[in-house]
Amino acid sequence: YYARRIADAYCVGVMPKNGGLPAERWDFEDDSAHASSLILEDSGVAFLEGLVELYAVEVRDGTARSAIYRPMLSAMFDVLLQHGLKDNGRFYRRLQPDSRGGYSIDRKRESPHTIRILLTTHRYGRLSGNETYVNAAQSALERYRPANNSEHITAFSSLLSAVTLAPLSLIHISE
Repeated sequence: YYARRIADAYCVGVMPKNGGLPAERWDFEDDSAHASSLILEDSGVAFLEGLVELYAVEVRDGTARSAIYRPMLSAMFDVLLQHGLKDNGRFYRRLQPDSRGGYSIDRKRESPHTIRILLTTHRYGRLSGNETYVNAAQSALERYRPANNSEHITAFSSLLSAVTLAPLSLIHISE
């Protein structure tokens, strides 16, 4: 019940008014962002994962909500892939809609949760039947290289989760 209310609020209300992204802080009374950024840290990434998991339930159960959520989830992944993904296969940490159709990107810091985001993108692509997201996730995973600094030490747990949860078609071990 609560998961659906949250997804309804974001997919129908917040994200269409916030450049296709969930907002860091949204004032539901004013119907406006108090902080429009999506920060790809633990809670921001968990929110994306939660939206896709709820979408999976709606698809499995054949509800009308899956058709309501799909366009906004697609728009969200389009923004993430077009504006938030670096050439090295890792995501920037913060994306902020500029209210003019563009995005301000924090290009100094990367998200330590790229693998989780790519797995979520891949899962959404499979669920929605849109191979564009599957292919984009696979391509980024092929380019992905763990960072050499301690800032990305949390990537190890994401990599472990990726190996545990990823479809076999994504796992390639080189000798």
